[in-house]
Amino acid sequence: MSSLTKAKKRWPKVLGIVGLCIVLLVAAVALWLKDAATKIQQENEASAKALKVTLIEGVNDLEYFYGQDLQGEVGEYHADADSDTFSEYVIYYPLELSGRYPVVVWGNGTGGTYRDYGAALKSLASYGFVVIGNDSENNGSGQEIYEMGLYAEKLDSDPDSTFHGRLDTTNMGVGGHSQGACGAVNAVTKFERSGELFSSVFPTSMPHIGMCVDRFSYWAYDMSQVQVPCFLTSGTGPFDAGSVAPLSSVQENFEAIPEGVPAVMAIMAGADHNIVNKFYACGYMNAWFCWTLKGDEQAGQVFTGQEELAKNNTRWQNVRSNLIGLKEK
Repeated sequence: MSSLTKAKKRWPKVLGIVGLCIVLLVAAVALWLKDAATKIQQENEASAKALKVTLIEGVNDLEYFYGQDLQGEVGEYHADADSDTFSEYVIYYPLELSGRYPVVVWGNGTGGTYRDYGAALKSLASYGFVVIGNDSENNGSGQEIYEMGLYAEKLDSDPDSTFHGRLDTTNMGVGGHSQGACGAVNAVTKFERSGELFSSVFPTSMPHIGMCVDRFSYWAYDMSQVQVPCFLTSGTGPFDAGSVAPLSSVQENFEAIPEGVPAVMAIMAGADHNIVNKFYACGYMNAWFCWTLKGDEQAGQVFTGQEELAKNNTRWQNVRSNLIGLKEK
């Protein structure tokens, strides 16, 4: 038997062995990915459990009150988006619509969509807001967020809309996380109708301006142009404090806000780029919008009082404000 014939007879066996090795390798990689995903899920859930608000009487009563998961039933509405950069809107709203409701539009962090913020946005909606999100993974320029503000006006004026005559578009706020926080600031400062469209902004874990200018120029923002009440937050964890949104950046951004514009900053102990995304609804975010968009005086005590956020609540550090009665701790 020639060597060529022998080789031909061995070839199917070789292919079979190679095929088996590939199958085993793919199975091993799949198992590793599954284990890694499970570990990440467990770490996220542990982090969320650690961050979950518990009531300590006289310390964080208002954070606890405004941090409850749902204060009322919430509906969920989806609509196609007429946009070049995203395809879908989601709207969370009080299920029994009556009267008019302030609006909050939300900017996602890099790689995220409204799905990553569902728990927080539903919680906010339950306090009497219509909350609009999108499925864009790149909200840093502010264009997508600005478009959502215009979309809210369209919904309110459209007689065929579920939300016709239900949206208080004169009280519209903007929230955003990470890249979306840059977009939130840009939405309230950079566009033709920014000044008249939006009334409040909540940027959380916003990347420092050097990171934007050096690597992501379309995220670049200018805090000196902010003309609406602004509440800046970040966390003490290594990703926020050591990289993306360090204390020095939050302070710099706070100090750049023009004199006379209501501004608050606070750093959450134990949080790391996750104050509102995925698992944890921020009670003080809810309180901020209840105060600045609904005139809720109880919520306003968080930011204008002299106790809870300013002194008593050790979950929050480096608190600064230009509002009456609130001093740095």
